[in-house]
Amino acid sequence: MRPTSSVLHVYQADDCDIVTFPAEVDLLNDQRIRTQLLWLLNTSPRGLVLDLSGTRFCAACGVDAIFRACIRAKALGIRVGLLSPPSGPVNRVIQITGLDRAIPTTTDRAEALAALR
Repeated sequence: MRPTSSVLHVYQADDCDIVTFPAEVDLLNDQRIRTQLLWLLNTSPRGLVLDLSGTRFCAACGVDAIFRACIRAKALGIRVGLLSPPSGPVNRVIQITGLDRAIPTTTDRAEALAALR
């Protein structure tokens, strides 16, 4: 069953789901993000691009949600890429937490999709 309260915008490109995160990821929307990511992974997409390019703030709970989604994706054999803003606080969070080392990360949507092929 599809989650009723969606905070992530999802669309398809090249048989992959692109998941656009909200401007702010924090305790107010963390559980809804986790629920929607799990639901998406259970639909078995060929690949998943997590698009944080428009996100201005990402709390630790958001980073944890992304890490956990990637662990689940790996267990299901689903490839995941991360689309990062080119600079700013979210880009810095991605670097400091090691998300960019755990998940193929780029600032270009076409590169993110190409990495999932």
